[in-house]
Amino acid sequence: MNDVHRARLLALHRIELIVDVGANAGQYSIARRNHDYQGAIVSFEPTSAAFARLCTVVDKDPNWSAHNLALGDAVGTISINLAANSYSSSVLEVMPAHVDAAPDAAYCGQEEAELRTLDSLPPAWFAPGARMLKIDTQGYEPAVLRGAKQFLNTVGLVELEMSIIPIYAGQDLAHQVISQMRDNGFVPVSLEASFSHPVTGEIQCIDAIFARVHDRDLAGSSGPSNAR
Repeated sequence: MNDVHRARLLALHRIELIVDVGANAGQYSIARRNHDYQGAIVSFEPTSAAFARLCTVVDKDPNWSAHNLALGDAVGTISINLAANSYSSSVLEVMPAHVDAAPDAAYCGQEEAELRTLDSLPPAWFAPGARMLKIDTQGYEPAVLRGAKQFLNTVGLVELEMSIIPIYAGQDLAHQVISQMRDNGFVPVSLEASFSHPVTGEIQCIDAIFARVHDRDLAGSSGPSNAR
């Protein structure tokens, strides 16, 4: 997604805190810093190697913290499948169609991680002010949302990666995630292809940004009005 467009949305919604779930080595939040976002950042990354790289960046930024945790809809431990490229690592099994398009998404090991829900985390970890939640957990996004029922009430923007075709076994596809977000009081305000098959051009993933809307807006969005 265009970084200038993201920056415009963050400014429009006066975002003061980004919660970065599935941060990997911090690429997403580094890009926000490079596009003038100066607010607080809280990152979550479950895999040890990526978390170590993330910490080298976070340690230089007094307004950025990081936690070595997986987030989902339960509390305990969980196995993470490690991808060769690290950012495709997932709780879910990767599908052959995606490995065909991105061979470095193939798994090369597993690692146990502590699992929490956003709703179970200490409120003191999160600065006050307008919040944006970004989730990029390779097909596990719906579980993160299910574990954030209360937390979502404090959020104005949500950015998710969604799949058009099955990339990870058992994952929800884009239309299902959009329905889940609508049930949580959010509608999409930006959609953009994020990954396509390098040979066929078939879109496999899209990035989506959702904004919170009032109940009356949701009720009125189902179809055109007959009012004159």
